[in-house]
Amino acid sequence: MKLVIVESPKKCETIKKYLGNDFVVKASQGHIRDLKTGGRGGLGIDIDHGFRALWEESPRKKKIIDELREESKKATQVFLATDPDREGEAISWHLSEVLGLPADKTPRLLFHEITKPAILEAMENPSHINLDLVRAQEARRMEDRIIGFKVSSLLQQKMKLQSAGRVQSSTLGMIVARKKQIDAFVPEEYWTIEIDVNVKGKTIRIPLTKVDGKPFKAKNKEEVDAILARMPKILTIAKMDKEKKSVASKPPFTTSSLQQEAFQRFHFSNKVTMMLAQHLYEGLDVNGEHVGLITYMRTDSMRISPDFFSRHATPYILETLGKEYLGTLRKFKSSENTQDGHEAIRPTGTHRTPEAVEKFVPAKEAKLYRLIYDRAMASLMANKVIEKTTVILEGNGLQFSLSGTVTLFKGFEAVYSEFSEKEEAPLPPIDDKDIFDIKSVVTEQKFTKPEPYYSEASIVKAMEEKGIGRPSTYATTIETLLKRKYVVSEHGSLVPTEDGIRVVDALSEFFPDVVSTS
Repeated sequence: MKLVIVESPKKCETIKKYLGNDFVVKASQGHIRDLKTGGRGGLGIDIDHGFRALWEESPRKKKIIDELREESKKATQVFLATDPDREGEAISWHLSEVLGLPADKTPRLLFHEITKPAILEAMENPSHINLDLVRAQEARRMEDRIIGFKVSSLLQQKMKLQSAGRVQSSTLGMIVARKKQIDAFVPEEYWTIEIDVNVKGKTIRIPLTKVDGKPFKAKNKEEVDAILARMPKILTIAKMDKEKKSVASKPPFTTSSLQQEAFQRFHFSNKVTMMLAQHLYEGLDVNGEHVGLITYMRTDSMRISPDFFSRHATPYILETLGKEYLGTLRKFKSSENTQDGHEAIRPTGTHRTPEAVEKFVPAKEAKLYRLIYDRAMASLMANKVIEKTTVILEGNGLQFSLSGTVTLFKGFEAVYSEFSEKEEAPLPPIDDKDIFDIKSVVTEQKFTKPEPYYSEASIVKAMEEKGIGRPSTYATTIETLLKRKYVVSEHGSLVPTEDGIRVVDALSEFFPDVVSTS
């Protein structure tokens, strides 16, 4: 009998089915050890001897650890198959230590999707525990403990507030800074002028863009009235351009971009998005088969494997749409913080279309699967081709801009149209000698607005840009800030509470590095 140890219990049945009766599959259910809380400062770190981590088995995991010990003793071979990321690598190492398995000899299975081909390929090509990743995770855990314990102790003793971790403090710092910008913002007045014109029997509203060749700006009603005094009754065409454009699709999803898009499209919180993605990754019952529907959902990469492109996407696109819709395997520019340890989030197979899957899975999972499927497929398809017509209307030195767009070739929108940005409507046929009557003039007083409060989507984007946290921590960081009432969610906006502001003010004064984003 051979033993395979994974993280999540939900994977066990599926993986065992793929491996057969010679295998037992058990779950560690996450980390089985953590830093001790005793000793000097309660840090669980031997500071006097090279910052050595002092680990202890989690009391809550005693039953699980005992079961894994018993199974590993009976097994002829043990395979460690925890998640393919830094945390998963650390969990495998802790398992090897607790179960007495040599780290350099125990097979480590890496797979990024829970499908039979992926599992069997991992079995045929096992690796070993990557100790560099283990040490990186260990260093981060010790840093979190030192900052968390020391700073939290001060907050609890002096301010009667809860803990403050490394990642959450920097994130809270950005949220508080945005509120202070909003509070300090002084609105400035400005005006817009638009006209309604008749274009081939259709009324279209268009903006004033230039006055005597300069961009239009009006700061008060007096300036608007001066322009209105010279408003002509008819306009002629000063310039008309038609331009063909090739529009590329967006890249496939990373953890961050998936959380942002799911929030904007469906109002899913980051926590809900990651829970649903976990279900899709671990597997759901589809037409009598329990199968993983997407690749690993914690990733910062926009890369899709050549194998998926050649074996899955290309045949599907050619068969269902035609060769003119087939794109290329593009290489997207990554940020300097990208680790690129896994592929982008994509479906595990093109034949499991959103229409086929939605009949068998819960509604929210179906929505997220469609978003992931369509976005990944669109990234491998041909560009959309549009023709944009821009017409400049002029009279008495006033210029108005009229534009419209026609799609010449759908390209990737044959799949992704449901989630694409709306385009301008096409213009009626216009001749360069046409004259246009002004039917009405609309003026509006407006005031500049500050940057909005961060939403769950925009704070994740900011965290990613600043290199704060990792794909595995975005959702839990925000959840912690909400749980500790440092932040509240008001109609989708993250607003810091008085306690949240007090925490940031104190940390900024005494521990500026903790809240720094640079």
